[in-house]
Amino acid sequence: MYLLIGPEFDPCCQQVASSLRDRGHDVLLTLDPLAEDIAFTWALESDRSESRLRPATGGTVSATALRGVLVRARGGPVNPQGWDPVDFAYVQSESQAALLAWLWNLDCPVVNRLSADLWFRPYRSLLDWRDLFGHCGLPTLTAKVTNDLARARGFADRWGGTVTYMPVTSTTRYSVTDEAQWAELAKVLSRVPVCLTEPVVGPPAFGCITGSEVAWTGGIDLDGAMRTVLEDGLRRLATALGVATFQIQVVQGHEGPRCLSIDLFPQLEWYDAASQSSIAANLVRLLGGAA
Repeated sequence: MYLLIGPEFDPCCQQVASSLRDRGHDVLLTLDPLAEDIAFTWALESDRSESRLRPATGGTVSATALRGVLVRARGGPVNPQGWDPVDFAYVQSESQAALLAWLWNLDCPVVNRLSADLWFRPYRSLLDWRDLFGHCGLPTLTAKVTNDLARARGFADRWGGTVTYMPVTSTTRYSVTDEAQWAELAKVLSRVPVCLTEPVVGPPAFGCITGSEVAWTGGIDLDGAMRTVLEDGLRRLATALGVATFQIQVVQGHEGPRCLSIDLFPQLEWYDAASQSSIAANLVRLLGGAA
């Protein structure tokens, strides 16, 4: 039995599940293996871990019978409707923590078995990733953090008075190009420091690494040398993060493509058909289901 943790209609889970079933393997696809319509039992002691799943469709699957797990979601309730907000946050955190602990007690291949840090903070701003990108040889945008309007303006003068504002608590970005936008940014600067980067031009591109292979969307023209730099850096980054697959966002900076952010759950539908098939096949291989 292979366990795929993700939404029912997730294209990635669907392609991997189809490939595994074509090879004669049983597959359980669920958004939350510790809840939904599954009866979950787990006994964890200092020297052993025993658990089993009983899907609504019938039968019992012990943890030792799992041949591989693909993680595409973090479990827990996702719909707050009907919940008190405080109770919802509590139950979601407890459920996700229990799922993470359970994943780390499985003996079978788990793709991606995230660290606790990545599990609870999967979406981060450029400032969170910047040092690690640099350590892995991945180019990043020129950035400045300041709460001084004059210094912010001086930084923007390097690109004709234009910058990109990137909040440090999200992956959103805002172009600051005219006086009205500078006036709005000044209001923010009066209360908190801001992260500014060189202007970002045009749409982003995305690269998905799965094992050692990398697939790309369109959006940015990557020449051979830059593609090699990025792909070698992504392999080093995967090793540093301890994950087998993720997606990186690349934007066009003043001096070429620059890495901006990571998504630990790649969006398969953003890639062409050939790349989708390749990514799914690599995931099946990582799960040990290709044989």
